[in-house]
Amino acid sequence: MAKLAGTWKHVSTEHMEELAACLGADEELQRELAAENGDLAIELPDSNTVSIVWLGSTLMEGGLQKFGEVFDFETPTGIVCKAVLTKESETKIKAVQTDSDQQGQMSFELCQDLLFVTTAYGGVTAISKYRRA
Repeated sequence: MAKLAGTWKHVSTEHMEELAACLGADEELQRELAAENGDLAIELPDSNTVSIVWLGSTLMEGGLQKFGEVFDFETPTGIVCKAVLTKESETKIKAVQTDSDQQGQMSFELCQDLLFVTTAYGGVTAISKYRRA
């Protein structure tokens, strides 16, 4: 897991506006979300805890969470859901978010020198790429 820890610089994102639309964002918020994909910090203070923070974001929140424990999460569009983070491997963290209508997934996966953040909800998948800062 230590391989995922650190600060990551945003390289590119695909399909964020479509994902935001699927989440119910109006056109202005869709553009804001697509433009605001900033840098990311992942901290692993111990083997059971992770902190994922979007640096400089006013729309995305992060924080300290224990693996396997359910917590409340609110999307930038105001959808309140339950989420749980799991360790899939030494190079992958997965989040499952469930609201009253459907389930979404997010994964943070290290592949060589890139971190891929994949978000899927309502049949739409957005992929963001990051390099170690």
